[in-house]
Amino acid sequence: QITREKGAQSLEVCCHLNQDQLGSEAELHYHLQGEMYQKAGLKMTDETAYMTCSSNEGSLQKTTSIPEPFLICDFHPSYQQPAYSCFLAAFSAGSDRSILHKTPEQREAVFEAYLVGNLNSRASKLLLEDGQVRGISLIQTRVGVGDEHLALLAISPEIQGQGWGRTLASASMEAAAQGGDKLFSVGVDLANQPAYRLYQSLGFKTQSKLITHIWKNSP
Repeated sequence: QITREKGAQSLEVCCHLNQDQLGSEAELHYHLQGEMYQKAGLKMTDETAYMTCSSNEGSLQKTTSIPEPFLICDFHPSYQQPAYSCFLAAFSAGSDRSILHKTPEQREAVFEAYLVGNLNSRASKLLLEDGQVRGISLIQTRVGVGDEHLALLAISPEIQGQGWGRTLASASMEAAAQGGDKLFSVGVDLANQPAYRLYQSLGFKTQSKLITHIWKNSP
């Protein structure tokens, strides 16, 4: 109530569950706690699973042949705007909640943040159809963490469900793993069950969860 009276635009509370806390007892405890947040006007916006796998343990799909008119190529800055349009269409049409509560400016800032600093340009890939961006997979090399982070995987809504997510993710992970075994990580909104099952099928295992509730002032 104080934040509202002070004119704050939002209030956020996060709960982090590590691997040892992912049992049914902890899940029930958080469910009860979450009801308290909901009653206070804090809507759950994210339940994100943090997952990891080793390239030696992963189940990658070989990407030797791509049917025409599709093509997988390295990400290049000249594709930034069409890649953003693909990202926005994919996440707006899907069940991932992470983008829905953000303003247009915030959405663009989120996408631009993927492209700076530690982007692995050799491993980041685009799926093109007749030169049009239909998919994007961005890998970040996190030296401090010691992993290759699958920061973004987005497929245009009109070709989702055809295996392109697996193909594109596999192409990125294959390129990032060249030269030795690598640890991969990814974060996925658990509302997006198709993506969660895709990462499981690629060999990723859940290490932790981050659940977020937000009260946001009406525009």
